[in-house]
Amino acid sequence: MKNYMAFKDLFNIEHECHEVEIEVCNFCNAKCFHCPTTRRINSVSRMTIDRFENIIEKYTTYYDDKAKPRIIFAGGGEPLLNDELENYIQICRKNRFSTSIITNGQLLSLQRAKRLVESGLSTINVSVHAIKPDEYKKIMKLDFDVTFKNLCDIKNWLKQNSNQNVLLQVLCNESNEVSSTENEMKEFWGNLGIAFAGKKPIWNRAGNLESFDELICNKKHHISVNFNLPVWCLTLKYMDTIDTEGNFLKCSCEYFGDSEPIGNIIEDDLDSLYDRIKKILIAKEKPLECTKCIKSKSDIFFKEYAEFNKI
Repeated sequence: MKNYMAFKDLFNIEHECHEVEIEVCNFCNAKCFHCPTTRRINSVSRMTIDRFENIIEKYTTYYDDKAKPRIIFAGGGEPLLNDELENYIQICRKNRFSTSIITNGQLLSLQRAKRLVESGLSTINVSVHAIKPDEYKKIMKLDFDVTFKNLCDIKNWLKQNSNQNVLLQVLCNESNEVSSTENEMKEFWGNLGIAFAGKKPIWNRAGNLESFDELICNKKHHISVNFNLPVWCLTLKYMDTIDTEGNFLKCSCEYFGDSEPIGNIIEDDLDSLYDRIKKILIAKEKPLECTKCIKSKSDIFFKEYAEFNKI
């Protein structure tokens, strides 16, 4: 995926998918402070392997090898709670898709990590929102020592086996519930030889995170949607988001809201879905949930454009 975007991209509403976020499990073993308790779909579900194969087949047919998007296993739940995840990764590797995962790491034992990497996983993102065990427990409702041991074991195994092509990194959301500074956290993980992606301001999840105002550290770190730009949401332009049922969502915020999906990846072809995205971007009436959205300026899709917010 590109790590920069040209100014002209703000005015080109043609869809250009770089990443596909696929939710393979819609429930979680954690209860993080920044994650809304609401769900668009209240029933517990995992994506079936047949459905996943259907999705990958569609993307394989649509994109040639040089333009294939990266597959991200994330969503509104914990992907490691799907026991078939290794099989999904193997399907991606067979069809020449790179893969990454976003996990809270509590279930990421060394044995599970080995199976994931051996299946073809190239990036392991672990959400660790505090480095002090008591704060970690408070904001994630998990055991810090378990996740910490998992990370250290995996790091040592990767180093010993020269798996230099596999990235292991820690993700962190900024919050006033965390006392450690970004530099302290960077030093903490750096001393262990583990990459740290920095503290990222939380989203309000299109208004679904009711405690947003209580949790944010600095309102200057956030930006509202700028509907004056033709491409007022770069997530719509650059990322596809799919839930466990195959619903094609506008973005990951919709895992938690009650808005209607764009369509269904199993029932609809990609050209049709991308055409609907284009119509959403050019429509005079903006989706209600999008008018409520407040994102982080440091988000990969928004940081370059914060200064254009008042166009």
